[in-house]
Amino acid sequence: MTNQLFKTKFGEYSLSFKSGSPMIVFLSGADSFSTAQTFAPIIRSLPKQVGFLTIDYLFSGFSSPAEGNYNYQDSLYDIEKIRENY
Repeated sequence: MTNQLFKTKFGEYSLSFKSGSPMIVFLSGADSFSTAQTFAPIIRSLPKQVGFLTIDYLFSGFSSPAEGNYNYQDSLYDIEKIRENY
């Protein structure tokens, strides 16, 4: 598993990922917990060939607070940009 920050105009998203096929995307807005921590039991049980991408929303997990005005539509745009890169 690799951990990385992904910078957007709204802030830095914390990601964890492993390449594979198919690729499963995990999202969680569970307060201060990271998405990787929240879904760790499921991730550990995945077959080795399956990849995953966990994304911490801004203001949650290890992601930064949002920079400026930020709404749900902005979040969807950012998540799609992240997904396209992995």
